[in-house]
Amino acid sequence: MSASSPSAAATAPAPEVDPAGLKPATTDDFEKFKALALAATNDTDGGGWIKKYEDSAARVTVWVKQTSQSAVKMGRIAVWLPENPEVVYDVLHDPEYRTVWDKYMVEGYDIRRIGGVNDDVGYYRMKFGFGLSDRDFVNQRSWRVLPNEWIIMNHSVTLPDYPKRSGCERGWSYLTGYMVTPCAPGGSNLLYLTQADLRGWIPTWIINQAISISAAAFAQTFKTASSGYTEWKNKHDPTKKPWL
Repeated sequence: MSASSPSAAATAPAPEVDPAGLKPATTDDFEKFKALALAATNDTDGGGWIKKYEDSAARVTVWVKQTSQSAVKMGRIAVWLPENPEVVYDVLHDPEYRTVWDKYMVEGYDIRRIGGVNDDVGYYRMKFGFGLSDRDFVNQRSWRVLPNEWIIMNHSVTLPDYPKRSGCERGWSYLTGYMVTPCAPGGSNLLYLTQADLRGWIPTWIINQAISISAAAFAQTFKTASSGYTEWKNKHDPTKKPWL
């Protein structure tokens, strides 16, 4: 379900003008993402989000909404995690650890930085299963850290030098991202937004029906990943965090 480029590792310095005309995310871009993440949760109050799944014991909730960008609905997943926000943020960024917990990832790497230090463009390939072609994405990703707020977001871009791979369908992320905040009793609240078209022959209605199922599965997978990160990182170059 995630279409996020998995790595924030150091890359070559960004040129003054990006060859493809890509521009770093602005404060307004981040605030729009934040507004979507925090928007009200039903149609009557303007948020447009409709609750589709809730597991009170696991502290997971899933909403969907229709947007003007695509017939593919946007999903929003809220999950509580016992780890502090700094750990959750590291899990989302760490490209080496992602190979451990993301069972769908086939390949992922940074292509280049864009503008400043908090924007890049990267390649991500995911295995699809069911005898269907893999999906690959070329995404521009941006991240921002403020007091008590961590955001990572991406959207797909077109780079002529990176056409879809043989055996893949090129997917398209309209908007995918994460917002992490501290939880007052302890731990973290993670909001995950995604609107990604897997393309190919899969009907849109199937993608929309699968949002709740895949979102709940992601929440459980990410909970497990977060709980194991500190121990894993202590054994794998613990000071290497180029995204900080």
